[in-house]
Amino acid sequence: MVTKQSSSCHWHPILGWFSQKEDPALQESLPLVRKQLSRLWDVSVTQAMFNGLSLDYQSSMRSTTSNIQKDQQEKNEAPLSLSRLRKVIDKAASAITNSDSIVITGHPDALTHLATQEIKLVSAVCSMYTAALTTLTQIRLEILTGLCYNNTLIRGLWTFISSLDERCGLITFLELLHHLKLYPSSNHGSDMTILTLFCECATHLIT
Repeated sequence: MVTKQSSSCHWHPILGWFSQKEDPALQESLPLVRKQLSRLWDVSVTQAMFNGLSLDYQSSMRSTTSNIQKDQQEKNEAPLSLSRLRKVIDKAASAITNSDSIVITGHPDALTHLATQEIKLVSAVCSMYTAALTTLTQIRLEILTGLCYNNTLIRGLWTFISSLDERCGLITFLELLHHLKLYPSSNHGSDMTILTLFCECATHLIT
């Protein structure tokens, strides 16, 4: 794969600029290939993969629902989506500015909870989708639209990320970033795709 056009590259309707010339005999099959690929981000598949995340963390969801209902009852407040977004940002900013609240060590033992089978499974699925976003460049928007449909994936990922620690995953991912800086070849590298996929989907919804 390449990132820009050159004299040795050829444009592909799914992969974008590709280093190998496209076989004309395969042109007729591309619509069928694209249809097969689209099953990966079909709502039935994302629900099967990510609905369980919300079910496994029902207590967290009940807490979130309670906060939403409380916000809805408050008068003269900004719209719910903006209000919730502002509170999340304020909470994260408060955690970052309080030097005593977060201690980043970069030590492998601080990330032992990421080695569980469930997190590795979620990480593997997220790695597949992030790879699709970076490889299938010409249908990137189609992939994001499919993943964001019905909010199944983004809601499940947010619930999952929030459950990682008492700072809605902030400590875990800061620790993970620092750990990967110290140990670039660590097997925790794929765990970052959980946050990457959530950010990609959130950005798509916002923009």
